[in-house]
Amino acid sequence: PSGGTQHALGGTNGRGLHPLSYARLHEFLSDSAPFRELDLRPGDRCAIAMPDGPELAVCLLAISMRCTVVPMNPWNPEGEIAADLAETGAKAVIVPLGEDFDHVRRAARGCGAAVIGLVPRPEETGLFDLIREGGEAAGDGPAVGGVDRRFNGPEDTALELFTSGTSGRKKRVPIRLRDLCVGAACIAAALELGPEDRGYNMMPLFHVGGIVRNLFAPLLAGSGMIYSDGFDAAMFWDELDHGAGFNWYYASPTMHDSILQEGERRPGSTHRLRLICNAAGDLLPTT
Repeated sequence: PSGGTQHALGGTNGRGLHPLSYARLHEFLSDSAPFRELDLRPGDRCAIAMPDGPELAVCLLAISMRCTVVPMNPWNPEGEIAADLAETGAKAVIVPLGEDFDHVRRAARGCGAAVIGLVPRPEETGLFDLIREGGEAAGDGPAVGGVDRRFNGPEDTALELFTSGTSGRKKRVPIRLRDLCVGAACIAAALELGPEDRGYNMMPLFHVGGIVRNLFAPLLAGSGMIYSDGFDAAMFWDELDHGAGFNWYYASPTMHDSILQEGERRPGSTHRLRLICNAAGDLLPTT
């Protein structure tokens, strides 16, 4: 984002936070001070194991700008997290400071990765500070290509994800910054997103669908997004009835069904959405 007062994101985490403008988001992402504890460069891997919410959204943006971000499900078992960290060679893992994710910390330290605690800023939606939780610095060795670069270039790997493994052993998929942005721009164009739109994210941000469709695509379109702490059909309707308002969302078939069932219990709620997206399975004709 280049600046302005357009709202980039908000959250539904019960803390009464204010929306974050594009101008403030740009200022935060460009500042090196909050990320000094990482000491990572393009080509290094940094995992993020955090619950959904606006802090995770901003953290994904910030890390994918500077090195290769590896989003992980923080509720996966310790052994699976350790195996994924070992395969990626992650130098650091970002977790919520003081939260109950000690299994992630054990997995990280067992793989020699630095543990970085994330502390939300109470008065600014999505913004945070990072604190290294002991141990060695995250970065070491020479920079990629011998050049001490601060941000990724178009050909650098910005994101690494694991496939679901439904047809066998899951595979690691690297995604270049150029491809990530092109894919997100195509989605933004196909959905005709613009500054007048505001979406509602309930999808996990450790999967490609939530990351590309609900984070990078709205960002490139200058749209606003509301990032919930996870899926809850009642919270969805509360936000639609009494919150900041949104005009599109993206979800899976099971989530759509839950939203419809909750809506039937609220006969007074009438809303008009511009767009509803579906993924992760076909919708039944009855839905």
